[in-house]
Amino acid sequence: MKRSITALVLVLALLLTAAFTAVAEESAPISIQLVGAYVEEGEGASRVTAAFKLNLLEDGTVEADRYRYLEGNVSDAAENPTYDNKFMTGTWANSEKDGIECLKIDIACTDESGAQVNAQTLYAYDFMGDYSVDLSFPIVVGMQYQRQLTVEGSAEVKFADDNALIAAYKQEGAAAEAPAAEAPAAEAPAAEAPAAEAPAAPVEGECAFAGEYDVSYGDAQYYEEFIIEADGSVHGMVDASGLTGFEGTVDAEGNITAEFVRLGGTMSGTVDAEGNVQGHCEVRGRESDFTGVKFD
Repeated sequence: MKRSITALVLVLALLLTAAFTAVAEESAPISIQLVGAYVEEGEGASRVTAAFKLNLLEDGTVEADRYRYLEGNVSDAAENPTYDNKFMTGTWANSEKDGIECLKIDIACTDESGAQVNAQTLYAYDFMGDYSVDLSFPIVVGMQYQRQLTVEGSAEVKFADDNALIAAYKQEGAAAEAPAAEAPAAEAPAAEAPAAEAPAAPVEGECAFAGEYDVSYGDAQYYEEFIIEADGSVHGMVDASGLTGFEGTVDAEGNITAEFVRLGGTMSGTVDAEGNVQGHCEVRGRESDFTGVKFD
């Protein structure tokens, strides 16, 4: 009887240990998810082209997956040799760089010996709830030959699990197998390009509005970013993030038109002779008004 009780206790202990281990292996909830894809053409492209998913978890850890979708394998992620779960791992925290609030991400690959290799530190900057940062990844873990892509995202979780990423990119893998003759048809006609830019009328002589402006977007403050050059061009000062940069023009009447090149969005507004600037911008469906004044 005692032996039976002892055996039962051991079985229960093993079951509890397995249960606690399973819970421990589960990832913490996702705070921010950044996604993007690196695309390469030519021989060997299928081994380098890949979609990336970076989950910044609530416990301060980072898990970055890579899916080499051009290989065409759409099987379950757990058994898919082209899906690299936790291809890179690390930590993240709220931080500040050059006086600007950001996310500091320390991330690296792990080689076969368990050593951390290809380590890098990234700084992701917040713009109206969206983050963007350039990620480098090795072609072969531990080697110095690397490629770079931009990953972007927010607190919105687009891919709740690994298979959701596979499902999103499997069509991309199929598209890559389409006949080469179809490629030109996918491109927009060259004649449409000039109409899309719609620049303001050029300024003759030196622009009367040239200078740096202290501009705020909605409730978020961004300093020394709004620049009007002597030739009438308008742009955002590229800081360490490279995220807030926009390009555009101002005409002789002070009408501003610009585009957020990296994020994808538009801006329009006005500036007057006293250096007051105001307008409206739309980035990824989010709209915000901006106001500012010219630096003395």
